[in-house]
Amino acid sequence: MREMASILPLAVDELSYRAGGALLLDAITFTLPQGGISVIIGPNGAGKSLLLRLCHGLLTPASGRIGWSSPAGFVAGRKRHAMVFQRPVMLRRSVRANL
Repeated sequence: MREMASILPLAVDELSYRAGGALLLDAITFTLPQGGISVIIGPNGAGKSLLLRLCHGLLTPASGRIGWSSPAGFVAGRKRHAMVFQRPVMLRRSVRANL
């Protein structure tokens, strides 16, 4: 089996997000190292899904920086990570096609 290159570490620096004039995330900073398992936990409405959407490039931050370590850069690195939403949608096709 061929070993795949990692896109980690992920470095988030002073990440903030605004929507509708409200500050929803303010100055979040963390690093996810390569290897191991990482978990984001918190109460409902704490911003966990919002943070993941920002990290995956689905939303644009108001300020701060998100850096995936990918030899080909962020855009190519996005092909190497995935996000499963809280309410997954199964399309009318085979299981293989949905995956």
